[in-house]
Amino acid sequence: MNDIESFEVFNKNQFGEENIEQVNYSQIRTWIVSLVDDAISNVSVNRKVASLKSFL
Repeated sequence: MNDIESFEVFNKNQFGEENIEQVNYSQIRTWIVSLVDDAISNVSVNRKVASLKSFL
């Protein structure tokens, strides 16, 4: 749930989008790029993406 909540907060702050089920590829891609820019490990980024994919 932490991964989903993290994306939800990012999406709200970055795009003003409150409904996580209405996201598009561009928003997800921007989130992934921000994780990489924050020096999050590849394993953690992959886990976060897998969590989001399962949720959606």
